[in-house]
Amino acid sequence: MRSVAQNTPEDDATNSRAGVDPDSQPGSGGATDRLTAEGGGRLSRALVVKSVAEVLFVAALFAAFSYANFHPKFRGTVDVADARAVEGWAVDEARPDRQVEVQLFIDGRFVAQRRAELPRPDVLA
Repeated sequence: MRSVAQNTPEDDATNSRAGVDPDSQPGSGGATDRLTAEGGGRLSRALVVKSVAEVLFVAALFAAFSYANFHPKFRGTVDVADARAVEGWAVDEARPDRQVEVQLFIDGRFVAQRRAELPRPDVLA
C-alpha cells in the first residue's frame, strides 16, 4: 500500500510558524521558481547583448585595421597591351609619393611583377 503525503492546513500553519514559505520550496511553482525564471531570462538577454557588442567591436577593429593597411585607394589604367608589351600607370592615392608594385595575370596565371616607378606628368595623383 502506497501513501501520498499531502500538506494539511495544520502543516501550513506549522511551516508558517517556523518561517518557511510553502510557495518558496523548489519545484512548488512558487515565488522562487518565478524569480529564477525571470533572472535566467535577464541573464540570457544580457549575454546575447554582450555577445553582439563583442562581435561589433571586433568587426570595427578589423575594418579599421584593414583600411589602414590595405586601403582601396589604388587607381590606374592600361595604355597599351599587345603581344610584345603591356604599358600603363598605377598610383596609390593615399600615398602618391610611393611606388606601386603591379602584378600581371593572364588567364588567372601569374606572368610578371614590376614596380610602377617612372613619373608620369600626364597623371596627377
